Amino acid sequence: MNKIFPLLLLIFFAGGCKKELRTDWTLQQSGTANTLNAVYFTDIYTGYVVGTNGEILKTINGGSSWSAITSETSATLNAVFFSDKNTGYVAGSGGTILKTIDGGSHWTLLTSGTTNELFSIVFFNASTGFAAGYNGTLLKTINGGGQWSSLSAGTDAWLWSICFTDANTWYVAGDSGIILKSVNGGVNWDRLNTGASKSIYCVQFADKNTGYGSTREGKIIKTTDAGTHWSQLNTGMPNEIYAVDFPNTSIGYAVSWPGVIVKTSDGGKNWVKQNSNSSNGLKGVFFIDGSTGWVVGVKGTIIKTTNGGGSDS
Repeated sequence: MNKIFPLLLLIFFAGGCKKELRTDWTLQQSGTANTLNAVYFTDIYTGYVVGTNGEILKTINGGSSWSAITSETSATLNAVFFSDKNTGYVAGSGGTILKTIDGGSHWTLLTSGTTNELFSIVFFNASTGFAAGYNGTLLKTINGGGQWSSLSAGTDAWLWSICFTDANTWYVAGDSGIILKSVNGGVNWDRLNTGASKSIYCVQFADKNTGYGSTREGKIIKTTDAGTHWSQLNTGMPNEIYAVDFPNTSIGYAVSWPGVIVKTSDGGKNWVKQNSNSSNGLKGVFFIDGSTGWVVGVKGTIIKTTNGGGSDS
């Protein structure tokens, strides 16, 4: 009797401890105090983070450890994108665009043709890419960044984010509720009626028709008809939403401050706040699939989940 009772207690507390120790978002050691603005992974192990003071970090083990890479710049880096596992681009202040062709070991400064700050850079394939930024800046390359041409977007608003759904169809989001759409590879741009009046910091499409934008008002707007109509989704977030990521049309994540992450599993109808294990402002989010993702932010914050951030309830 005396032997069985302690055993039962051990089993009880072991089970309890296992539940209590569960962590849905885990802090990773970045090794920097710089603000981290964006994150991109080429596979479940290999990822890159960029931030202030020319900060570029790389991991080859899913974030268990991060190594600083010499970028040869002190510019604030706002965006990172890889067109394949070796070829990547970074964009930031002063019109900075950097390129690597060896998985981040070396970076080359490209001639962007502008000194305006760039906030977003995206490539459709190895050749064709766009960058967007301050004062309506919109750039395009068709030779992998060798040359960049300036496009007329018809606005001088700050352009924060750009994305595509196919080679010809591109969207760019910016201040004053702006989302512009091109159906001819950036030659012409039409302003969409988003219903938003404040900055749209991020635009992303989960498929060719279903897209989302995050706003300065703490709301997310959604379209299901390729941008013709937009509806407002209530996330319950009081502060501006800096970034969203939708691995598919149902599951999505949005990040803000202080340390706020919300998730939807029904295409934005309902949002659940998650335990981020951080109180810092969060700036960027990237999911490699529906379960595994990373969020970055101020003071060198990097956090990771492997179970979609935990339960939806």
